[in-house]
Amino acid sequence: MNHQAKERLQVAARRFLAARPWDHVGDDYLFGLHDREAGRFGCASVMGAAGLEFGLSVNLGAAGFELLRRLQEEEIDHSTLLAQSSGISFVLGQHVEGDHPYRLGDAVIPREDGLPGVLSAWRLVPGQPPRALDSEEAQFLSRCLEAVADLALKNKLGKVSARDGSRVLFYNLSELKSGKVKTRQSYRRLDEVPVGHEPFRLSADLLARLRARERHSGRYQLSLFVPPVSVAGGLAWTALLHEPETDTIAFLHTEHSFQAAAASVFEAIAAGQCAANAPPLALPREVWTDSFPVYEALKETLAELEVRFVCKTSGLPALEALRTSLSDFLVRQ
Repeated sequence: MNHQAKERLQVAARRFLAARPWDHVGDDYLFGLHDREAGRFGCASVMGAAGLEFGLSVNLGAAGFELLRRLQEEEIDHSTLLAQSSGISFVLGQHVEGDHPYRLGDAVIPREDGLPGVLSAWRLVPGQPPRALDSEEAQFLSRCLEAVADLALKNKLGKVSARDGSRVLFYNLSELKSGKVKTRQSYRRLDEVPVGHEPFRLSADLLARLRARERHSGRYQLSLFVPPVSVAGGLAWTALLHEPETDTIAFLHTEHSFQAAAASVFEAIAAGQCAANAPPLALPREVWTDSFPVYEALKETLAELEVRFVCKTSGLPALEALRTSLSDFLVRQ
């Protein structure tokens, strides 16, 4: 971004923090911001009520609303949100040493938790790790921060319902000649947008090889998730099969897309592969997952293989613990 855009964004970020909008709304209060100057709109969420991160996230387009709504209703997981989201974010994050491509300068700002913080802003593009903002994106984020700060300072933020039936609360932004941002409230009906993953399909050859495999008398627990790391500049979709009877990892593999990670599971079962110290994979009687998007994408394929597929969205503790420990391990590397 150019110097002028960066300078405005830094000023807008500090004004946003001084206005403390998280005292008015939590991150579950989802409202629209439509920047008429940039021609962008998105679903805004204020971070800070939990006292951990302080900032503003704007998930762009109608898909941004659908993704965040379904996340709130536990119909998608954070991995799906990360893979599908197109958004622009600002955060007062914890200060750590080293280079950060989306840090807004080197100034250290005290946070409410007593830790030193730094201003950061980034652009999230579906299927890619975060990147720095360009000048136009920085101007869009500045107007959003200024508008939310103004609403908070005037004690208007969170005073009306974020939804009116099927319509969503929007603040329409326009920039005055003075440089100030004007907001106009309205409710808007948005078109439904499909989010999630494309259904996974087996090739005829792979289907035949799987049907020829012996049956595993027990059950596997399946997770397809994105750990907080990138591989070769892209998302790292990890396929994890857990065998609850022996409490072992039966299969673990990473690919660059959801579809490729799902394919790796079925290829491994067809070949009888396994993780270290685990018995060879076989076609199971049952597969359980704790992710509704995974269930939706794979249910037809597993039905075709006469495998009972169960979705327990309340969570599978052993599977969740393995995901957490694997993510922590990868972050430390």
